[in-house]
Amino acid sequence: MSATFSCLVDRLNKLIRARLCRQITAHLVANRQPVTASDLSAALGVPLHAVRRALRGMVRSGHIAVEHGQTPEARAYRPVEIGLCEWCGLLDHHLVAGECPACAATVPDAARPAHARSVC
Repeated sequence: MSATFSCLVDRLNKLIRARLCRQITAHLVANRQPVTASDLSAALGVPLHAVRRALRGMVRSGHIAVEHGQTPEARAYRPVEIGLCEWCGLLDHHLVAGECPACAATVPDAARPAHARSVC
């Protein structure tokens, strides 16, 4: 395989991966509920191995957060968003389900849905 052809294949793979990451992010933002890799694969019509590879990269880069589970089948993912924390009201660039990292660490029941909370 020539060097030019392998560069084109690498570039195509990066474009496909970037498109899949955008699709995953859009799906997570639209649903606002924890979603497993299997559910994402079924919803997007993409092979599970490709979804898992994209999710690993997105977790490493900080674009999504792992909700729970130690095995790949039990892990659920949420988007990391920018906005106001629903607990303390401060602007944060790392919101997960409406909580900044500081508030998420102090809230004992972080599994409650974000839309059911209100800032006191």
